[in-house]
Amino acid sequence: MKLSPDSIFKLCKDPLGETRSLLFYGNSEFWVQSKMDCFLKNNPTIIGFQPRTIPQDLVLENKKDLSLFFTKDFFSGPEIIIITQATDKIVPLVEDLDSQSAPFFLLHARDYLKPVSKLRKLYEGHPQFFSIPCYDLSSAELEKEIRNIFTQRRKKTSSELIRQIGNFFHSSPETLKSELEKIFTYMGSKEILEMADLKNLISFSGQTEASDLVDSFLERDKKKLITCMNRLDESTSYISVLRMLTLSLSRLHHVKSELNSGNPLERSIKILTPPLLFHEQGTFKKQLFLWSQEEMESILKEITKIEISIKLNSKVAKEIFEFFFLKPLVLV
Repeated sequence: MKLSPDSIFKLCKDPLGETRSLLFYGNSEFWVQSKMDCFLKNNPTIIGFQPRTIPQDLVLENKKDLSLFFTKDFFSGPEIIIITQATDKIVPLVEDLDSQSAPFFLLHARDYLKPVSKLRKLYEGHPQFFSIPCYDLSSAELEKEIRNIFTQRRKKTSSELIRQIGNFFHSSPETLKSELEKIFTYMGSKEILEMADLKNLISFSGQTEASDLVDSFLERDKKKLITCMNRLDESTSYISVLRMLTLSLSRLHHVKSELNSGNPLERSIKILTPPLLFHEQGTFKKQLFLWSQEEMESILKEITKIEISIKLNSKVAKEIFEFFFLKPLVLV
């Protein structure tokens, strides 16, 4: 039988009864795995069982002696079988298991199964087998998932922040849970997440010209830097941009110092406060190796002088600001 995407929540709560097998498939590996985890951790019939994962190829290689995997003695213990990388090739074996009234097992499809898939048809047409489609969530579904995580952690926030978090992670939901854990760790005992907390962790201004300007500078991209300078709004605070650069460069300098002291890269990154989020790591690592520790220290010292110079010479602030950013790239 085919279940709706939301039916997994009912399966998580209700005893299995006559259900003998479940097939998880979809176009999102993250949600396939998440729904399987939800079922395994919450279904009252199997809660506490330790899943044993076996790839389809290994099962097929031993199909003449399935007692290796499917025996009553085996299933009397705290284990459950999950067959991964499942494709239409496993259909004859599943039909054989069905005729033998084999114990309960799960299938994790290797790819999205089209409606013409023999495996999908088998599960959709069988009264005791269930297929569970797992697709990318809509914005509303993702926000619901975020609310559930906040509730589980006994944290609170506004609907607007839930929406912003959902928008931010919609393109990479596989990072959602780990990134929220970083946010909760940063919050500590604080119960309510506020915008100020979120801005310390997630750059919602990531699409602004000021943020792009800082990134292009740290990536030593002179062409992009000049484009960003030309697009700066007249109301842009040069001091704010310099302080944005100070924050980014200070984090890079901290990790660079750790590396130069012999500490591993990933460990050095993990000790940053606020923590570096998943979506930032690629850019951060790229920037990290474009500057020496000495160059970073020199620029950090010069920023203070430039701030003072801009405040004392407001009529030529733009020229001072642009020269400061362009000089290190022009002299390379």
